[in-house]
Amino acid sequence: MITGSRLKAPEGFKGLKKNVEYYFLASDGRANRARLVFFDDEGTTASLLTLSRPEFDLALTNGDLVEHGSDATPPWLKAIRDISVDQLEKDRVRATKSYDEMVNKRYLAIADLVDDSEEILSSENPESIINAHAVNQSPSQNAVRLRFWFFSYLVFGRSKWALMPKFDRCGRGKREQTADGKILGRPPKSGLKARFPATPEMQASILDGFIKYNDKTKSDAEIFGAVLVGEFGCVPFTASTGNKTFYHPEGKPFPTKGQYDYYLGQSISTKSYRKARRGPSGARAKSGFVGSFAQHLVNVNQLVEFDGYNPKNKISGLLEGSAMDSACIVRGVCGQSGAVVALGFSENKENMEAYRMALFSMAVSKVKFASLFGLTIRKEDWPTYGLPQNIVFDRGPGSTMGVPIRSEAVARGEMMSWLSRLELTPTHSGQSKATVESSHPRTKSDNDQPTHFHSSLNFVEICKRHILQAIYDNHVSDAEGRMTPEMLEVGFSPTPHNIYKFYSDLGYDSGTEVSFDYAVREFLTPHPAHIKRSGVYFYGRKYNSSKLIDTEVFDRIALNGQIPVTAYVMTMCVRHIWIELEGVLYELDFVKPASVHPSSVDISLSDLQVLNENRLRGNAQRREEKPVILQDRNAQFLHATGKAWDSGTRKPGRPAKDGAAERDAADQKRLMGKGND
Repeated sequence: MITGSRLKAPEGFKGLKKNVEYYFLASDGRANRARLVFFDDEGTTASLLTLSRPEFDLALTNGDLVEHGSDATPPWLKAIRDISVDQLEKDRVRATKSYDEMVNKRYLAIADLVDDSEEILSSENPESIINAHAVNQSPSQNAVRLRFWFFSYLVFGRSKWALMPKFDRCGRGKREQTADGKILGRPPKSGLKARFPATPEMQASILDGFIKYNDKTKSDAEIFGAVLVGEFGCVPFTASTGNKTFYHPEGKPFPTKGQYDYYLGQSISTKSYRKARRGPSGARAKSGFVGSFAQHLVNVNQLVEFDGYNPKNKISGLLEGSAMDSACIVRGVCGQSGAVVALGFSENKENMEAYRMALFSMAVSKVKFASLFGLTIRKEDWPTYGLPQNIVFDRGPGSTMGVPIRSEAVARGEMMSWLSRLELTPTHSGQSKATVESSHPRTKSDNDQPTHFHSSLNFVEICKRHILQAIYDNHVSDAEGRMTPEMLEVGFSPTPHNIYKFYSDLGYDSGTEVSFDYAVREFLTPHPAHIKRSGVYFYGRKYNSSKLIDTEVFDRIALNGQIPVTAYVMTMCVRHIWIELEGVLYELDFVKPASVHPSSVDISLSDLQVLNENRLRGNAQRREEKPVILQDRNAQFLHATGKAWDSGTRKPGRPAKDGAAERDAADQKRLMGKGND
């Protein structure tokens, strides 16, 4: 136990009250007594208490007195305990004396007492010595105040800052109406009696009116006016001078704008008021920084945030080259490293297929993923790999991830057994997935005449572009805030790519590896296809592979027969498809004739469906035109020869080779210039 230790008497003891804090001051062995000090809650008075040494020791032994630690700061100064004196000085307004000057003045008043503190505390009546010292000073001091300063200094660490004035409590009183109805506060320019006192009833009406008429689309002035009219019954009035004001027809009280703002601020916290006026998103955007999403993560692929965005540029249609809305790009960003680890695409708008493609891109090697678009990259360009442990979606198309679409008998858990947790963020809350939101490419805007950029790229080419953009972002984005001392010690540029590689190489990777066949069946979109004798046809396009030929499936098909199969497709590029035959998955390539331009290989599923519709429409048109063209041919022949296309008679047996036939043959030769003259 040291000077300043807090003591409590759980059941009271020798005049000490139950559960009241007393401070240990000194234990005098020569005088055989112990001194305690009691301070009132307001921090204005101090009382000295004395116990005999045997009583004090026995009380500590029996538990009649219990120690509860110590504190170097007086309880009445706890509100400013952690604030430096320099900062307290800066917060003051029009100060005439500094805190240092005030504290030094108080210390000088007790300096002589402090020097003789041992003799004073050993005396029979220390308080009488202190009182006499207060009277003998010039000018004389208040004895109660001097005793308080003296004991505060000794108990709380012998620090002069224990003598700080309690100015932090100034201005914290409630402005309630006085008993005589006197108006409190600064007099307004219109006169002290021009306004009404803010009674508790008025304060309650202010809060009720704000709750009733608050609208985040309206200004503060509109809401204040609505409260005065709707809640207090005021009406607007125009004076003869043209000034406009509110008044009450019955003379009932109503608040001024200052009273309204003050009591509203007293009733509602700043955070709640900001949320009510700006809405949850607006209030959150103005709130302070509360931490990073990555600070609770340990591994890469531990959590991945997904979100889609639509580039503003227009792309070119496949057939006509007209301006079309660009593809929707879905990105998945690692919460720990900030690297783009997933990429999915869909036409025009965000849909589930884009999110499934993004997960497919994580489940397979990025080299393989890029090759499916006809793009060649190196493994070190984009080394991210593996399905994440936890994923974060917004409440868009991705919110139904895991709901069975292949068969209603397949449960969510069986379809997504690799996933630990799926988190859905609140609607219109971009900060809930700030990691991926901040990774989207930004487009500069201006106030000039609206324009649009018509790109010459088609859907597949724009996908190739965004694959390279994701690689670029991983290699150049600033991730300095994610660097740890260990990374700085190794020494590498602060990019998401390097941070991801650092963690993954050390084994700090929560990614789950699945087979390529599982990824195809799980994440790609199934469509019908047919195996014919010449190949596999998918929306009229021919596909094949050497492995499929080795199965001899084409030998088992009749001349005009076909076998229906399921084809798995990446909807944004149908360069390759996968079919399942007898439980085995086969990857097929587009069979490109030599006359087909190479750019026709990389088209999206929707473009292929358009081409297939054109193919079917052309076949239907050919069937309709065939009899017309046939009859037109017959008519032209009749007009040219005067005979029908199939004029003549059918006779039994073979043609006779008699003399007439020989003469006709000779005549035919002479007609053709082959006979003898």
